[in-house]
This record gives sequence, C-alpha cells and structure tokens, in this order.
Amino acid sequence: MPADYRKDSQNHKVLATVHCEAEWNRDDQVGETQWLTQLHQLENAPTAIVAHAWFHTSNSEEVMARQAQFPLVRGIRSKPVTALEPGLVKQGQAGSMQDPKWLEGFSRLEKYG
Repeated sequence: MPADYRKDSQNHKVLATVHCEAEWNRDDQVGETQWLTQLHQLENAPTAIVAHAWFHTSNSEEVMARQAQFPLVRGIRSKPVTALEPGLVKQGQAGSMQDPKWLEGFSRLEKYG
C-alpha cells in the first residue's frame, strides 16, 4: 500500500509511481483500474497505471475502451499465451502472438491511445 511504500522508500527521492497490472481478477480487468484510481484519490499514488486487456477475447475492444477512460492509464499490458519450451510451440495458438484475434486486439492500442 502507499503508506508502506513511502516508509520503505523514505531515503529516496521518489517523484512518481507506476502500477503495472497485477491480475487482480482475470474476469474483472477494469476493476483493478477502478480501485487504483480510488487509491490515487485517497493517497496520491499511484501516479500512473499500466492497465490490462486480453487482446484475443471477444470483449477486448470494450475493455480497452473502458481502460482508456481513466486519466491515469498510460498503457495496456497483455500477456500472450506461450509454450513451456520451444518444442511445444503451436503456431497460431489462441491467445499467442500469432493468433489473428490477438493481433487484431494488439492493433487497437493506437485507436485508444
């Protein structure tokens, strides 16, 4: 929490803080951003947010549009599906960086700034 961070960093000149999404709830990506915005209003921290949106899901555009409405959001993090080792890679796997839906979602980043 911000008070803990301030105590731990008291010997440093911290100018700003950025929260990078922490998988609050995979089914409620915007909830984490809402909570962080409320925390900012109470504690003036974080000062920027990297929010989350799954690029390959059917509601990806809706989530990105909602995330873009929060003034503290500076970017989107979306973790693609990967394989545990190179020999297990499946080209075009759903949610991977070769998945057409993932690429479509990725392309929306510019639209939402």
